[in-house]
Amino acid sequence: MKLGAPPVHIRIALGILLVGALSYFARGTDPEIFRWLDAAGVRAVSRALHDARVACSSAVHLPPWFLGAFADFAYAFALGAWFSRSSFRTRSLAFAFALGHELGQGAGLVPGTFDPWDVLTLAIAFLLASALLSRAQRQSCVRLAPARA
Repeated sequence: MKLGAPPVHIRIALGILLVGALSYFARGTDPEIFRWLDAAGVRAVSRALHDARVACSSAVHLPPWFLGAFADFAYAFALGAWFSRSSFRTRSLAFAFALGHELGQGAGLVPGTFDPWDVLTLAIAFLLASALLSRAQRQSCVRLAPARA
């Protein structure tokens, strides 16, 4: 069985998610996942990632506001893209999931610092991707529809 390329909305979601993950390497501090890897017993992996992040952050200089917001934007945009062709109910659940970690921080349920600007960034990114890609899907369906006689 031959598998074709994933649909464009999935490729966009995975691409932006990868770029967002890579943006962590330009930050001045290690992301939390490095500590989780240490705790899981894969210190060699976390050490290699730490060394790569140090090298990258010393060579790449981006504004702090960008470094603080881009990974969240990419994460929410990727979720919005992934679920852009889903039902309204499914998109609503994905939207709640996209905002969940930040709202959880505000409620004291998730470690981290709550920032209302992060909530706004997450919401805008998710809604933008969902709107753009669901509209693109509708337009491509219209172009592919057979002409009426």
